[in-house]
Amino acid sequence: MKYIFTILIVFAILQINAQQDISDARSMDIGQNVSVSGIVTNGNELGSIRYIQDNTAGIAAYDYIGDIIKDVKRGDSVTVTGTLKDYRNLLEIDPISSVVIHTSNNNIPLPVEISINQIGELYEGQLVRINNINLTNPSGSFQSKTNYLFTSSDGQAELRINSDLLANKSVPVGTFDLIGICSQYSYNSNDVQTGYQILPRDENDIILSGAIKIISHLSVVEFSKTTINLTWETDVEGQSSIRYGFNQQVEMLNNFVEASLAALGEGIANKGEIVGLNPASVVYAQGFTVVGSDTAFTAVKAFVTESNSTGEIKIYFNTEVEHSVATIENAEMLNKSMDDTLIAYINRAEETIDLCIYNINNSGISNITNALNSAHYRGVIVRAISCGKTAHSGLDNYGSDIPDFSVFIGPGDSERNGIMHNKFMVVDVNSADANNPIVWSGSTNLTEGQINEDANNMIFIQDQSLAKTYTIEFEEMWGGNGLQPNPQKAKFGNHKSDNTPHEFLIGGKRIECYFSPSDGTTQQIISTLKSADKQIDIATMLITRSEIAEAIIERKESGVEIHMVTNAEGNNDAGVNNILSESLGSNYVFDNIASNILHHKYAIIDHLDGLSDPLVLTGSHNWSGAANNDNDENTLIIHDATIANIYYQNFVARFLGNNGIINDAVLINSNLRKINVFPNPAQSVLNISSESGISRIEVFNISGVKVAEENIDKSSIRLNIDSYLPGMYVLRVFGLSGEIENVKILKE
Repeated sequence: MKYIFTILIVFAILQINAQQDISDARSMDIGQNVSVSGIVTNGNELGSIRYIQDNTAGIAAYDYIGDIIKDVKRGDSVTVTGTLKDYRNLLEIDPISSVVIHTSNNNIPLPVEISINQIGELYEGQLVRINNINLTNPSGSFQSKTNYLFTSSDGQAELRINSDLLANKSVPVGTFDLIGICSQYSYNSNDVQTGYQILPRDENDIILSGAIKIISHLSVVEFSKTTINLTWETDVEGQSSIRYGFNQQVEMLNNFVEASLAALGEGIANKGEIVGLNPASVVYAQGFTVVGSDTAFTAVKAFVTESNSTGEIKIYFNTEVEHSVATIENAEMLNKSMDDTLIAYINRAEETIDLCIYNINNSGISNITNALNSAHYRGVIVRAISCGKTAHSGLDNYGSDIPDFSVFIGPGDSERNGIMHNKFMVVDVNSADANNPIVWSGSTNLTEGQINEDANNMIFIQDQSLAKTYTIEFEEMWGGNGLQPNPQKAKFGNHKSDNTPHEFLIGGKRIECYFSPSDGTTQQIISTLKSADKQIDIATMLITRSEIAEAIIERKESGVEIHMVTNAEGNNDAGVNNILSESLGSNYVFDNIASNILHHKYAIIDHLDGLSDPLVLTGSHNWSGAANNDNDENTLIIHDATIANIYYQNFVARFLGNNGIINDAVLINSNLRKINVFPNPAQSVLNISSESGISRIEVFNISGVKVAEENIDKSSIRLNIDSYLPGMYVLRVFGLSGEIENVKILKE
């Protein structure tokens, strides 16, 4: 026994001697094995990475699978053994060969107080504190996997929200202190100058002074053509008001309304109503609450009243649609004529046209530049923005298509990250006739390939409130509201702010609008996907964001039927492909059979379920990090069953064309034998019968809302419609074997 005990002591001493101080380990070459001990400063809130500190330095330890490190918590004393790796200039132990947890619940090392200009290699991997900082764009809620620029008197730096505990928490307004782990992410080889970012772990790392804290920022409860009702939450009760105006500058918010109080959610809800507004009025508002000598302010947010416009929405596709799945309205395919359709809208313009387009080339398509020139010659003010990092021959001042209107080519390769990737146009935004303003959006660039070959969609919306919103975004990139651009004041990419309304009521439909990168669009995509109760159908050029994939998988595991097609396997992140393929199986396909590029960026939610929230998400925003963090993009979310079904008709054609399979319960078909519905039109009673039998019927109004449902399990039924309002309805008849048939009926 004595001999064995001596061996154990010697072995323990050898183990201790084999360990290095973290500072020594950091000086070793990449690829060498190290063994370090220290206190862990984060847990699962940052994912599969742990940061470890001793009294000499800090270092990251990363476990791709997550099994080795999943039980390691903040405050654990550990020994980690593994191989040194440089990942995007962050020194980390990866792979990890072993982790030993010695004790738990130890005191966390105190953060080192540093200034912004001290952020760098010396403190990489360590917990730091930076005092008296301000975010450059303090608005809304933190979004997961997103960087935020902050400043102080000695410079600027970035914090990154990797923590699930901070996602969707209110962004702090005003001065605060920041605690976080100093990390790095840079593509430049051997970079010790750039890419450093501070990783806060939870709300306790955001240190606000004062007796009151904003829990949730200003949001709209409801609105009309003349009123806007707003609310925000604080942690304690105080005296609350809203100040507002018609310019984003705080000093221009010269109108005040008092707010009332009500308990709600995590804290105290403060509610106020702005009245006496005009239709299609953009209002900038800020809530504030006073407790003693302290005042807490929300961010300044933009809101807009409902317009007097018709709200008409027209959608076009340039590839096949499947009318057998149509409910109320057949989708329209424009075979090599999307360009002519856009020109028709240009020709309707009476006062102004603002075009924002990533790529325009008139070769092989109808000449859009000439149409814009013609508008200019008849007195329409035409302004156009294109991307400085791609071809835009239709707006160049040479060749055969020279524009005679004002053009601004955005920043080039050396001047910005990301691209100006928008495809939108605003017509007659300020017309005295509210039925004139038009917004064009979608996925389509103005080139021969995009118009005639690649799978794309266009959407035209007749609404003045939305037109004013897109104009705000346009003029932020234009540098003002003048006839000529102002490059000195123009803002692109992450220099833009969240300065546009997001909620609209258009033709009775709720519509949301978000611009990238200022508005956290990836989080809006995730929230949209998570709203699904029964079905998600996705056609998107690419997906590289793992958090979007995780949201899709979460809904799949909750019983939601999911079908997804992307352009090509190689466009997507490999890890994302793996987890989606594993979860969705044959319901996840690539656009390998259809020719050319699948260029859509749309998702359809619950298009058949009028009792859910049927909607479609579409626009220019690819599901990537670049689109969310760097590019100029626009996204629309339209809450309407008919619009969702129109997109579904296009989706079904593309998905089935790539050998995808849609279950009979999801795919509407025409296998019911001889549906009889009479009389039609009807005043009070419909007689419905089928030779093959009927299991259930559903009735939807023209907005896609289900107004009746009945299980019958027989061959005929008399349906009383006496209480229905006059108008068009859709009768959905389910056969005994799951077949589905839609019949339009007219109530007189």
